[in-house]
Amino acid sequence: MNIRRKLLVAARPRARARAMSGLYLAMVAGGYYLITHHFFSSTDIFFLPHRRYAYNASL
Repeated sequence: MNIRRKLLVAARPRARARAMSGLYLAMVAGGYYLITHHFFSSTDIFFLPHRRYAYNASL
């Protein structure tokens, strides 16, 4: 608990905001990748790179 408080104190608001925005961007990108490449890979709802996966899934 002490170490955690030290880390929070050491991370000034600007650095903490940058880390949180980076984490948020990573989560958004990861969710987008999962949704487009995993759940809808066999349908052609999204963009051109997915036609390759749809073709492979149809085989």
